[in-house]
Amino acid sequence: MLVLPDVPTMGARLDLASPYLLAAVAYCTECSGALIAQTRDFKKECRHVYGSAYHQKRGKEVCGNGVQIAHAIMDREVLARSPRHSTPG
Repeated sequence: MLVLPDVPTMGARLDLASPYLLAAVAYCTECSGALIAQTRDFKKECRHVYGSAYHQKRGKEVCGNGVQIAHAIMDREVLARSPRHSTPG
């Protein structure tokens, strides 16, 4: 699900600015579209997730990757692997 590419991709208006760590930085491995911040309602709880922009906006015919990952989990894992945030070993 997560790719941090060196390859330039076509940007879209939704890729430009976001208060979320990985929005417009991480990309879907299936369609190369940006991961975007999404919310999902579960009864009385609203959950914040990352998911493929193309899957959400254009449907499963364009991107079959319907995986959604919680912001807290994804942000924590990326920061843990980041050289700037890891402790010297």
